[in-house]
Amino acid sequence: MNNVILSAQQVTKTFHRGWLSTSRGAKGVDALAGVSLDITRGEHLGILGQSGSGKTTLARVLLNLQTPTSGLVMFEGKPLSKESNNHFRRTVQAVFQDPASSFNPRLRKQTPPPVGRLCPHGRRDSRG
Repeated sequence: MNNVILSAQQVTKTFHRGWLSTSRGAKGVDALAGVSLDITRGEHLGILGQSGSGKTTLARVLLNLQTPTSGLVMFEGKPLSKESNNHFRRTVQAVFQDPASSFNPRLRKQTPPPVGRLCPHGRRDSRG
């Protein structure tokens, strides 16, 4: 059984500066060049790298927020498309650099429970 849920195969994303650069044949800037990866069911992916290395672009391509210049991104064995977006968005979740902006703001008003271990009979042990 194939447990790969999200797959990128030779994904490239090129950005061009302004509309004149594409008409004049300028090369542009490769944000991604031949990226391939497989994410299996239940696996988590963290993307780390230097500033400007393509982390956000890769995340946006994997989340189907940007289309790759070339290559293929597949979800559950099928190429990502606008038609498959609803099921994809219900299944995949991203937590961005500022996790507080990804959470429900209403939940921020709740007071977190005290830190400690639960002991038998529901008592708390505050020794950690």
